[in-house]
Amino acid sequence: MRLREAKRQRTLACQRQERGLPEPVPPSQWIAKINRTTSFDGCPVPLDVVLCTPDKNPKSDDAWAIMTTAEDANATTPVDRYGLRVAIEERHRHIKCFWDITDFKSPNMELVVNQVVFTLLTYSLLQQHLLRRGRKALNKASKSRLFEKLVPVAEHVTVFTDQRYARFTACEYTLMVMDVPESARDKLRARLNQRQREFHLGLDPPI
Repeated sequence: MRLREAKRQRTLACQRQERGLPEPVPPSQWIAKINRTTSFDGCPVPLDVVLCTPDKNPKSDDAWAIMTTAEDANATTPVDRYGLRVAIEERHRHIKCFWDITDFKSPNMELVVNQVVFTLLTYSLLQQHLLRRGRKALNKASKSRLFEKLVPVAEHVTVFTDQRYARFTACEYTLMVMDVPESARDKLRARLNQRQREFHLGLDPPI
């Protein structure tokens, strides 16, 4: 039963990552902190032990603990810091599985090093770009899902005439404009220049 549930949770996590959805809010936990423990004979350094359990039962199957040498005043600080481990491991999984780290095979060590370094640089720069553009949710998406979200949407030009309209791609419309006679092209150029001036005048702030 536990293996089946763990597999189901992994499947749900993969689906959330592919869709760029945030992780669900974890259930509440009871946290207790034992300061400067010296009960371990093989460890001469005092440790802070933080016990986490959902039902205040240290013997529960869901109970777990964190030991740290850091002297944190708050009991939740080690738990929050440990939460970074999940994000770090998930990023490592993305790089190994979706960013061609393991698929690149070469007997030349220098080529392997270059591949790893440039892949990690690309990944880091892309993460910074997403943070600057306010799209932090995409950081958890897989490479294929990420590129799908970042590909620009196709643009079309809509032309109206005689109560009818047609949609053309930018290339199609440009080719049609290039094929019109020179006299019509001059009129079109003048009209476009006029519309551009009107547009800029409309953007000027009132005096």
